[in-house]
Amino acid sequence: MPRRFGGFESDFRTEIETTRELAKGCGSTAWAISLINTCSWMVGLADDRAQQDVWGENPDARVAGTFAAAGSQSRRVRDGLIVSGRWGWCSGCLHADWGLIGFPIV
Repeated sequence: MPRRFGGFESDFRTEIETTRELAKGCGSTAWAISLINTCSWMVGLADDRAQQDVWGENPDARVAGTFAAAGSQSRRVRDGLIVSGRWGWCSGCLHADWGLIGFPIV
């Protein structure tokens, strides 16, 4: 998470080492935290509006995501995209405030 929202803005090595330490106690916790941290990193790569949406009012917000969509598709409309498909799983979603999903843009 960017520092301006209260994050540590740490690098991937720190994320991996932290996850490794968590895994010594609980592999499931390490898995979920690793994915939530990766999704937060992805939001950190997004534009300012997306970052404000996620962390502006709640700097403690967590983000989960999945990119394994079955038969997902999108089509352009005047104001953006219409997306459809099935996303069968998303580790960490029960602990998240926001979700990222993957889908193709053709």
